[in-house]
Amino acid sequence: MTSIYSPFNDGLGLVDPIYFVGRQDLFQIFSTNFLESISDHPKFFLISGQPLVGKSSFLRYFRYYVENNFNFLQCDCSFNNENINDIDYILEKLISELLHNLKRSYPWGDVPISYNTIIENLSNYILENNGINIKLKKSFLNEVKDNFAEFLYNFYNEIDQEGIYIEIDTFDLLEDIEDVSKFSQWVSTIIHDLKNKNLKFPIVFTFALPKHNTNQFLDSSSILKSEVVFGEVKRLSDEDVRKYLNDGFNRVNWEISEEIMDFLVDASSGHPSIMNEYGSDVFWQCRNSSQNHNSEEKRVKAVGDSPRNIVDSKEMVLDAICSDLDDRHFLNAIKLSDNEKINRTCCLILNKLSNLFKDNFDNDFYFKKETILELLNEDEILIFDNFWSRLLDQNIIKFYEKNEKYYFMGYPFLLQFKIWSRNYDEEKVKERISKHEFIDEFFLQQN
Repeated sequence: MTSIYSPFNDGLGLVDPIYFVGRQDLFQIFSTNFLESISDHPKFFLISGQPLVGKSSFLRYFRYYVENNFNFLQCDCSFNNENINDIDYILEKLISELLHNLKRSYPWGDVPISYNTIIENLSNYILENNGINIKLKKSFLNEVKDNFAEFLYNFYNEIDQEGIYIEIDTFDLLEDIEDVSKFSQWVSTIIHDLKNKNLKFPIVFTFALPKHNTNQFLDSSSILKSEVVFGEVKRLSDEDVRKYLNDGFNRVNWEISEEIMDFLVDASSGHPSIMNEYGSDVFWQCRNSSQNHNSEEKRVKAVGDSPRNIVDSKEMVLDAICSDLDDRHFLNAIKLSDNEKINRTCCLILNKLSNLFKDNFDNDFYFKKETILELLNEDEILIFDNFWSRLLDQNIIKFYEKNEKYYFMGYPFLLQFKIWSRNYDEEKVKERISKHEFIDEFFLQQN
């Protein structure tokens, strides 16, 4: 049986580098500086941006560029907020990844001599080696922590590749990382040693940090400010989103009507992960719709004898991107009473919340309650306190004590507020919910 895949990476957050769009100004800065590393000038790059705005997709795209144009040994690792300052943990993971990628860098399963040589040199410090992850003695990690530049220099001299590319990404957990001081100090030490010990070789470090931690990282040391090439990832333009979605649907020979495309572009709001998810949702919904309805009911319509399909049903697209879980979550949030006028007023507040988030996202992921109040009319203010409590109870928003602001809990809710509230019809919502047999455990617990 042939497997069917969505042209949008099956809705996964990362954009496939083959179909990457936008960010070319940033890519030009990074690629130009990268070329200098080949001349034995170590390079350090920092990518910053709000959660889910595409930092990891850009890193993946840049890594793809390096992989396809240069013979660099690559090492890419992701860390969550809790262990970004655990340098021993980072070192162990980086060394494991470098050795693992070195081992599989040769075709047909041949193990390079350089791998065996390095493993032999480290044999007195290895506690466990399962071929992928390596456990190292604490004493060794403490020594390498203060001399990682020299460790990499010696590592490079053993391998056949023309350079080393190391990527350190951080998971977006919405909250800021409380403290990146140990991490920034460690990076400063690496740069300092490379310069002062005259360790000239093709080595490239690329880091990704949440926007709110960028200043703390760069301001911690003058050498970081002077040596790190910095770039900020912001939302994609509507033109980039439109191109990405059009290209994806064209790959499966589908045509999206202009009205539906405008709707999807507006709904995505420039966020790569949301763009990917919505594209994939519509793909599967359209495909299932075209297979499960007779010719009169098809919402994905064939054009003549051509296999090309036209997607032009807003109802079907709305059904695709408002999943069962979201419908239930929104309905629980807005139904303050049986009074339909009050519930529709809640929808208007949701719409203003989503627009506020969209307009300010690149600058600040967080918002103050007072900012919302300034946007409301008299009817909305009357019910606001009760509605605000409902949003907190439903975990749609969360209080962030650090700066007495709030943030939205999950990105499907961030911008679906706008879609859902503008198209709210309780009967249609209940009809959509009734179509789904699966009820998420979250709702079982809530009800």
